[in-house]
Amino acid sequence: MAEERIPGTPNIIDISAGVLHIYNFEPMCTLVVGGYLKRMHPTTRKQINTIIYHSEAAATYPTIGSFFSKRSLDASVGTMLIKNIIIEPGFKEIGSSAFSKREELEHVVIPDTITTINQQAFYGCKRLTNIEIPANIQYLGAYAFALTGIKEFTLYINSHDIYKVKHTGNHDNLIQPCYEMFRSCFNLKKLTIKATVFPTEKEHKISLDSLGIVNDANKLQFIRFAKTRTAKGELERLACPLEMVIAPKKVFDFKELYQEYKNARGIAIYENVKVFED
Repeated sequence: MAEERIPGTPNIIDISAGVLHIYNFEPMCTLVVGGYLKRMHPTTRKQINTIIYHSEAAATYPTIGSFFSKRSLDASVGTMLIKNIIIEPGFKEIGSSAFSKREELEHVVIPDTITTINQQAFYGCKRLTNIEIPANIQYLGAYAFALTGIKEFTLYINSHDIYKVKHTGNHDNLIQPCYEMFRSCFNLKKLTIKATVFPTEKEHKISLDSLGIVNDANKLQFIRFAKTRTAKGELERLACPLEMVIAPKKVFDFKELYQEYKNARGIAIYENVKVFED
């Protein structure tokens, strides 16, 4: 694919050999990019498989918004098959639904400067089997990696926010920031939790329930922590083949693995999970 530069916008975008280079990501610039991509021939547009967010763009706008989510981009521009996302250092935040439902996405590079990954940022990226988040991450939103293909994940906890819950209208319904972050992750087998801060007596430990992990769909006939939901509703969470959890005892609720959560037959839902206290 020949190198192509947007006429009159030399500091915004380059397209070369199937790679879309972003140099300015201010809201007004995304309109320019969107208009240009929309005018491209569909065949040419589909050849773009990689997006690189350059550090220059972070200097103008440090948050990566939802412009390249499937819903936003494909609806306004046309179909694109983005397999690789490379974020250079300088960006601080990945916004809500930034790359949601990009089922073709396979590879993501996240720099250490990213401290916030908001809700549904990678929701529905089914071919994304591996993702490494920065060790200094401060905030992870609900459903951030739900319905992805990740096999192993290291969750870093550096803020008390992750231990706090908030009301969602119903006084019995309390959720944490990372609520159901791994819902319907069909390939997740190993979860490692590393923490630099620990919950106080008034805060809540991390649990597989709060992360949206249920590891045996055949046993989801009834779950005591969701009495108001139908069995069908619970099965929508589907099975996660989790085999191993490595976590500090101070931050993880190990009780649920052994006794807390059982189905109608009294079988522990997480009985096959091996636990190692870090």
